[in-house]
Amino acid sequence: MESLPIVRFLARHDTLIAIIGTAILTAGYYWGIVRPSLDAAQSIKSEIAESQAKMGEVPVILAERTQLQLQLERKQSQLKEMELVLPTESHVAEVLHQVASQAQHSGLMITRLEPLPSVDYASYSAHPFHLTCRGEFNDVARFLKGLESQPRLVTFGNVDLTRNAESQGPEVTQPLIQANLHFSVYSRATDL
Repeated sequence: MESLPIVRFLARHDTLIAIIGTAILTAGYYWGIVRPSLDAAQSIKSEIAESQAKMGEVPVILAERTQLQLQLERKQSQLKEMELVLPTESHVAEVLHQVASQAQHSGLMITRLEPLPSVDYASYSAHPFHLTCRGEFNDVARFLKGLESQPRLVTFGNVDLTRNAESQGPEVTQPLIQANLHFSVYSRATDL
């Protein structure tokens, strides 16, 4: 009967070894396979959450991009308008032609039209002109409105209107006026 306690001891010993072996295998399986899989799953969940957060930002980014695109289009439109109003070159001959054409179209007779020396500033140049013409007051007013409606920027300095001595008499319905006009057109500096 002594063999029974030894058998029991050996059975317990084998069971204990089996339990310890199973525990070691379970720990190895957990740390070797399960834990890295959980870490990888957690990493994937984090990447998914980051991607979803970035996807949530896409409408905001698109809205910002749209706003920037609209601002760019407005700036380009303003630049085109500025290029019409302030071209990079003065084209004095072209301005003289336009002014003479506008005066004749308005019914005025030009007696003097001359460019004066240009005045340069940091970002633009002023090109002054002196014009002496004769006609009815309505013609002068039409001429000034025509100059004002040009796409190019035009400013007026002195405008002197005097009644012409020739226009007095009984058969004259509208007295003629002599107009002395000082006006300037502008051009941008070429390095802007």
